[in-house]
Amino acid sequence: MPQSNSADNANYFEALFKNTKQNSVLLMDAEGTIVNVNDYFLKSFSYKRQEIIGLKSRCLYTAEDQAKKLPERELREVINTGQAMDNNYLVSKEGTLTWVSGEALLVESDSGRVNIIKIIQNIHEQKLSENANKRLHEFSENILKTIEDVVMVLDDQLKIIKTNRALTGLFRIKETGEPVDFIEAIKPYDVNNEIIQKIRNCKENPHALNKSIIEIENSNSEKKIYDINCSMLEADNNGHVLVVIHDITEQKKSRA
Repeated sequence: MPQSNSADNANYFEALFKNTKQNSVLLMDAEGTIVNVNDYFLKSFSYKRQEIIGLKSRCLYTAEDQAKKLPERELREVINTGQAMDNNYLVSKEGTLTWVSGEALLVESDSGRVNIIKIIQNIHEQKLSENANKRLHEFSENILKTIEDVVMVLDDQLKIIKTNRALTGLFRIKETGEPVDFIEAIKPYDVNNEIIQKIRNCKENPHALNKSIIEIENSNSEKKIYDINCSMLEADNNGHVLVVIHDITEQKKSRA
């Protein structure tokens, strides 16, 4: 944003500073010294007004970001271009970390004095959700790699969109990174269409017990007995089916 001498802009920023109730607002000089803060900042970061005014804004950054000179880079950017945006952690007086989205704007008063106004939005819950989803994905991927059973997710067209390596040991299906047509891939092994029918029954009757025991000649030309379980992934509302194929050959032999 370019510098401006207009009274309208000055009034706008003054109103923004005083009236913003959902975002923290800092007013700084060109060196990054905090001149004023709004009440929401005091509430969010546990400072009293007299404690924070006169400090450099870098005190709000983590030690790691200070070492990277992130506060100084932001100041240079806003001085040179009129605006700077960043997402990073800020630290409260008590040491609590909050993930925020910040926008710093260069403003010039009628008297020619240059200040920087920084608007800080708390997006910590969004960050926690993203981290949780990432950890869950990594956990799921690691679990899939260690499971000996065949585990796969089929879309509404019965294409494989997610699976583990155990699948290639049972059926000769190459990992291409693209969805694989499960019906075509399984044809040589599911000669009576029992598995496909079981999956279709699952889609038609998602609350029924969709489980069966089937003999399959696997990719090593070995006849083995498998327990097939199908269930709908109702949480995603996309008609996806979870299929688990468990080798129970040894169990059957021990009971024979």
